[in-house]
Amino acid sequence: MIMHESIVAILFRLFNFGVLIGVFGYLFKKYVLVGIRTRMAEKKRYLQSLNERKDELAQEHQMIVQRMGQEHELGQQLKKKVDNWAQEVAKKHEVREQEKHSYAQSLQERMKVRVQHLTAEHINKRVVSTVLERTQVRLAHDFTDEHQARTFLASIITHMKKRM
Repeated sequence: MIMHESIVAILFRLFNFGVLIGVFGYLFKKYVLVGIRTRMAEKKRYLQSLNERKDELAQEHQMIVQRMGQEHELGQQLKKKVDNWAQEVAKKHEVREQEKHSYAQSLQERMKVRVQHLTAEHINKRVVSTVLERTQVRLAHDFTDEHQARTFLASIITHMKKRM
């Protein structure tokens, strides 16, 4: 019987061990496995959200690269416009400088002509006044005698008739 008791004891130990494993399996399945599955599902959702975010960021990156290309192109166009504007301003400045220079030259020429005219006018006034004074003296001298006056007037009238 000892053998039989030892077999029964072994069987009960095996049965107890099976029950113990079953209880541990049930507790593991009921409490631990649910937590592990929940954490795995959370990790899976987290990884999915990370992948979605990665895709969103890739799309955003594409948009940014595209926008940068457009802005670079706009910058190049703006640079060309600014360069053209600067050239136009330089041309206008050069034209203005040429106009100023030509205006200054024409003003200088007019001033020269005006100075010459005023000088000639001044000389004419002096000469005319001197000639008039001398002529008055001469005429006063020539017309003191009536005969000389008539002879002088006759020569002037004759000279005028010849000219006509």
